[in-house]
Amino acid sequence: MFLNHRRPAFCLLTNVMFIFCLVFFSSCNRTQNDNQKTKNELVVGMLPADAPFMSVNEQGAYEGFDVDVAAGIAQHLGRTLVIKEMAVPELCMALDRGRIDMLMCGFSITQERLQRFAMVHYQGVGVNTFPLVFWRIVPQGIASMQDLRGKNATVGVLAGTLQENFARQFDFINVKLLNGYADIVLELQYGKITAALFDEAFEGFARKFSDLLAVNVPLGTFESKGHGIAIKKNNTELTNLVEQAVQQLKNNGTIGQLEQKWQFAGEAS
Repeated sequence: MFLNHRRPAFCLLTNVMFIFCLVFFSSCNRTQNDNQKTKNELVVGMLPADAPFMSVNEQGAYEGFDVDVAAGIAQHLGRTLVIKEMAVPELCMALDRGRIDMLMCGFSITQERLQRFAMVHYQGVGVNTFPLVFWRIVPQGIASMQDLRGKNATVGVLAGTLQENFARQFDFINVKLLNGYADIVLELQYGKITAALFDEAFEGFARKFSDLLAVNVPLGTFESKGHGIAIKKNNTELTNLVEQAVQQLKNNGTIGQLEQKWQFAGEAS
């Protein structure tokens, strides 16, 4: 009677321990597989709806200049390209935390960013103006940001971008942060913002929306040195490998061909 009374409890304990062991070793194997998979991937963070750098086509596939360049880099490194879509602040945070390997979104190379990230130049000769974009009518006399003084203007920008930093130096305008250029176009169309600051993406949107009009405002000290691939600053191994891959893409003419394909005005340098 005594032995029969304890057997169910003993069996239950044995089963629980068995299940625990299965879960533990399964978890260990899954972690090893995930680490192996991550090692073979090149995870690149990009900004959604950021043509000509990146967009999603009618078939639901990623396309754009940055997508093609990233694919070339991944091929050079012998890795599988994985694209993660996020807004710029989330992209920077993901890069800092090692959730992505690289950040590509037409990211301008500036002194401020060089202090935070390693940056590999891959396109462009520099930018000294931004398109200040309006809907249908450019107000008379607007040639610089200073001309918005006294007009109670609200200017839309992408959060976390050079455009945001540039706009915030003018205390006489209201800065409205948005997560994508498609959102900015809608804000302009419905009169929720006075104007918006774009980058090279303006040309693509202007072809789709003829009501978008722009004046190029000078940047002054916010001038940039072309577009760069941002990599975690202490990841010198990946930085060196990406530099080699990009140089190969420049030398064999791939970058130039992709600029023509995606209708960039300038050439890589």
